[in-house]
Amino acid sequence: MGYYVLELEAAESGFRIVTQLHHYYQATCNCGHCTHAQPGTGYISEIEGRSRDLKLTEYVLVGPMLATLIASLGVRYRMSRTKIQEFLTDWTNTQLSTGTIDRCIREAGGEGGTYSTLNSIAPTRLLKIPPFPACVPVVEELVAQLQQADILLWHETHWYESGKLHWLWVAVTTKIAVFHIGSRRKEELSHLVREAFMGWLVTDGYAVYRSHSKRQRCIAHLIRKAVAITGAINQKAATIGQWILDDLRALIATIAQGSEDARGIRKRMAGLRRVCYLGKKVEHTFVTSLS
Repeated sequence: MGYYVLELEAAESGFRIVTQLHHYYQATCNCGHCTHAQPGTGYISEIEGRSRDLKLTEYVLVGPMLATLIASLGVRYRMSRTKIQEFLTDWTNTQLSTGTIDRCIREAGGEGGTYSTLNSIAPTRLLKIPPFPACVPVVEELVAQLQQADILLWHETHWYESGKLHWLWVAVTTKIAVFHIGSRRKEELSHLVREAFMGWLVTDGYAVYRSHSKRQRCIAHLIRKAVAITGAINQKAATIGQWILDDLRALIATIAQGSEDARGIRKRMAGLRRVCYLGKKVEHTFVTSLS
């Protein structure tokens, strides 16, 4: 038997998509046994309720390099199936259906797993696009690296899946970003931040983070709250909000300039503490929480 595959091939001025013909033969040995060569098969994903299971096989229309490009466009560069289809038609004169494009993305690593990473086709949970077990060892390695970070930024946001509310958690360092989907309970922290983590955890004001001994409030969240307070009807609260906003920005500017004047930084910090102390005496919910 034989079949054709569309594959990505390097060219002098970039790349092109070519058609490759794959042949499979049969041979008969002296004993009379006939051996048939056929395309190899791999992982089979079985999901309840799906009409057809996803099966990894060599017998496909799209070759591995082209499938990798399609998966990269879909996951890394956030292009929709329709946009990928348009890109392939315009730049490579290759027409693929959105179903074929979707299958390439799903087959990029197989299905299963619990996490997702930023710069790869990552395993996920509770997502319509099935997750990929081929990346699980990579994700576990990234989670292990999170524990060694000096500073770890952590945030959570709501995530709807099939009409149900879940939460998307993200842990970020200067080089790594790992996502986790689950509930909003405190136990979800243990999936990414474990007992081995001894660094600083930078978060918003959500209560579940407060159990970590080395925690810093996210400056971006504080500034956003201060900006909101400056528009308060209560004039005293608005004034306090403006003072906090000015002191926060001045402190950031002083540190960003790489100033070695420790005295200047301490002066900025002292001013910020005084404003926060005044803010605690203001009868305004947001001012009190910010201070």
